[in-house]
Amino acid sequence: MNDEIIGRYTGTAAGDEAEEISTAGGYKPVGFYPTTRHAIWLELRMKTGDSEALRYAFIHRISFNPSKGIVIYHTDGQVTIEGHGLRELHSLLLRDRAIYVQEYGIEAGDQPGHGETCVTKITTDQLR
Repeated sequence: MNDEIIGRYTGTAAGDEAEEISTAGGYKPVGFYPTTRHAIWLELRMKTGDSEALRYAFIHRISFNPSKGIVIYHTDGQVTIEGHGLRELHSLLLRDRAIYVQEYGIEAGDQPGHGETCVTKITTDQLR
């Protein structure tokens, strides 16, 4: 089989590498696919080093309020993403293109300015 066919079935087509939103201080709050390729999972990276992933197929609603953040409703509960400059992240989530969201931590360098994307807090609430 050629690489194009293999890429179609494995989701690794050539020329479809992930990109990142970067801030002046080097913090990378969001990884995404720049083309029409869709992500299967959304990884939530906490500043503690912990990580959790959501499957896009189980997300049934996403709300955005610039002053409160983004709320992702999925079959097991909800995820709240707080911060500023989140409009582009919201747009990527609506199109299943965000691969990861990284919570800001001191080790990431200087805190991004108000015009830059910065995820200050990720909260997960699981249904019991």
